[in-house]
Amino acid sequence: MLISGLKPKEFKLGEHIVAYIDILGTSERIKNDKYGEHFCRLEDILQDVSSVIVQLPNDKEIEIKVKIFSDNILFYLKKSKFDNEGINALDMIICAVQTFQRKALNSNLLTRGSITQGEFYADDVFVYGKALLEAVKLEENIAIYPRVILSPKIIKEISEKGKNYVSKDLDGLYYIDYADNLSVSALRWDTKTFESGYKEAISKDNIKNMQKYLWLIDKHNASISKYENNPKIYKHLYIDAQTIFEKVWMEKLDASKTIEGAQA
Repeated sequence: MLISGLKPKEFKLGEHIVAYIDILGTSERIKNDKYGEHFCRLEDILQDVSSVIVQLPNDKEIEIKVKIFSDNILFYLKKSKFDNEGINALDMIICAVQTFQRKALNSNLLTRGSITQGEFYADDVFVYGKALLEAVKLEENIAIYPRVILSPKIIKEISEKGKNYVSKDLDGLYYIDYADNLSVSALRWDTKTFESGYKEAISKDNIKNMQKYLWLIDKHNASISKYENNPKIYKHLYIDAQTIFEKVWMEKLDASKTIEGAQA
C-alpha cells in the first residue's frame, strides 16, 4: 500500500547548484497571520522571481526549480543540463536569489542562506543529497547575517558576469550583493527599513536583531558612498547607527523613570 502522494520513481543523484534561503522572523509572522497576508506576500515575491528566466538563442528556457517549506526556500538547477549551451548555472541561481532577496526586502523581510554545488535529487515529494545538507549547514552556522553566502568550492565557478553580483565580506566570505546599483528611491526605502528595524531591535533589547541590522546598515552606508559629493542626497540616505542607539536608549530610560515615578 502506498501513502497518498508517494509514487515510486527512479532515484538518481545529479550534480546541482543548490541555494537554501531562510526568511528570518517568519515563525512570529505565521503565528500572527490571521488572514493569510504573509502567505500572499511570499507568493507575490515568488511570482516575481519566476520571471527570472533566461531565453537561450535556440529558444530553450532555463527553468530554475523551487521548493518551499514554511520559511525555507530552495532553488536548484542541474549543472550539467546547460554545460553545452554556454550558460553558467551558478549565474542563473545567483540572479534568481538576488531578485528574491531584493523583493523580500521590499516587503520588509530579511533573508539568510547559502549556495553550494554537489549531489542532489528532487521530485514531487523528496529533496535529498549532500548539496542540500551543506547548504543548510552553511545557512545555520556560517552565514550569521542577513546575507546569502557562497560555498568556497563554487567561487571558481562564478563567471565575469556573475562577479558583478557578488562581494567579499570582511570575514572573507563571498555573498550575493543585492544593494549594488540601486536607484536613489530604492536606497531611500532601505534607509527607512533599516532604521525602523534597528530601532525596534534596540527597544526590545534584541541583541541578535541589532547585529543583523548593524550589518545591513554598514553595507548600506558603503553602497551610498558614491553620493558623498552630493550632500542633498547623501544626508537623507546615510544611517547614523550610533546616534539612533543613543536616542532610543535615552527614550527607554526616560520611559522607565516615568513608570517608576508613577508607581512611587
